[in-house]
Amino acid sequence: MRDFSQSDTADWRDRRLRSVAPGTVRREMNLLGAVFTQARKEWRLISVNPMTDVRKPTEPPPRDRLVTDDELARMAHVAGDDLSTATARAFHAFLFSIETGMRAGEVLGLTSGSVDQERQVARLQMTKNGASREVPLSSKVLGLWLALPGDGFELSSRQLDALFRKVRDKAAVEGLTYHDSRHSAVTRLARKLDVLTLARIIGHRDMKQLMTYYDEPAEEIAKRLDQLASISTRRILPAPTRDGQMAIQIPPISLRTSRRGLTRRSRTSPFRRAHPSPRAGIFLKFRSGKFQFSG
Repeated sequence: MRDFSQSDTADWRDRRLRSVAPGTVRREMNLLGAVFTQARKEWRLISVNPMTDVRKPTEPPPRDRLVTDDELARMAHVAGDDLSTATARAFHAFLFSIETGMRAGEVLGLTSGSVDQERQVARLQMTKNGASREVPLSSKVLGLWLALPGDGFELSSRQLDALFRKVRDKAAVEGLTYHDSRHSAVTRLARKLDVLTLARIIGHRDMKQLMTYYDEPAEEIAKRLDQLASISTRRILPAPTRDGQMAIQIPPISLRTSRRGLTRRSRTSPFRRAHPSPRAGIFLKFRSGKFQFSG
């Protein structure tokens, strides 16, 4: 260890890059750096960390691959629905990950003892970041779990990887990895949950790390914006009044009236007599060239 120098580290890095991806080399360099730091600070075996000042490979851009419904249908057809076979259970695990955001190792580690069906929660004792967490299970996910014939998925990591690739290739699905299920899960769950709840479910403490898994296309976001806009528009459409004037009904708001105009809501009396029925909202009428409020 004392003879290992910075030039040796750079040489190892270059040779390693010929056989594995830059991201793999970065992770390995981080691991080696932690070992050398321990050897220098705690064990006093070396005086200089040979990883210092050695450039790491450029970090590759994060993946943004999302599985489509058509791809899932083709893969389901190839895998079959007989969960007594390892191939079907491998695809079943992929579906489980899409719905929960759980990693492959976390899914394979589930047993009847770690799934609380009454609370609809999966307890993960040890995760990648070294902390335990509980993952909520929707009724759909619980149905996937109960469909398994044994105590869990009963697959090794190597089996899952090989069988998933087999199903993917036979279904003519290109560029998809098992870990892409996590991207799909985060993107889908982000439409239903706030960011803090989502981070807790996925197991990320860093929002920046969570964002690497959020890959919703811009056109899908545009559709959701249109849906929200249509809901808001329906609530304020103009309507005729009894006297023939046009009025816009504004949804109920937490305001009260006074001689000085609209003020903050009072805890004891949200509305004065001018608004005896706040549920009806406030009408904005156009009369004599000006807008007027009426309750």
